[in-house]
This record gives sequence, structure tokens and C-alpha cells, in this order.
Amino acid sequence: MADKKRLLELALKGLESERARINQEIAEIARELAGDGSIRPKTTKRRRMSPAQKKAHSLRMKAYWAAKKKAQKLTAS
Repeated sequence: MADKKRLLELALKGLESERARINQEIAEIARELAGDGSIRPKTTKRRRMSPAQKKAHSLRMKAYWAAKKKAQKLTAS
């Protein structure tokens, strides 16, 4: 009896998650239909690094890898 109850609980949980996914898809389609009819991909504004930021990042990564190689040599010895 406990096994059957557990099985039903798992089935219910799976169906509820599927219903949530379907509801999200329905909402997305409704939003697209409410718009101007065109489907546009979601775009995000890309952040760009300035030359100074690139240089600082490069120096940090060089220091990181140098420390990592040094630690690797110490553990290998």
C-alpha cells in the first residue's frame, strides 16, 4: 500500500511539473500573439571590455596560471 502511494505521489509530481512547463509555453505564445505578430529572438546587450580592462584581466590571468603551475610543480616534486 505504501509503494502504491509513493508511486502516485511521484506521478503527481511529474504531471505538475509538466503542467507548469506547458503553462509557460502557453504564456509565451500568448505574448507573441499579443505583440505585432513578428517573432523576434531574445537579445541581450553585450558588454564590451575597454582596452584597460582587457589588460588588467590579462595580467590577472597570467598571475593565476603562474601560481597554478608553481603549485603543480611543488606537488609533483
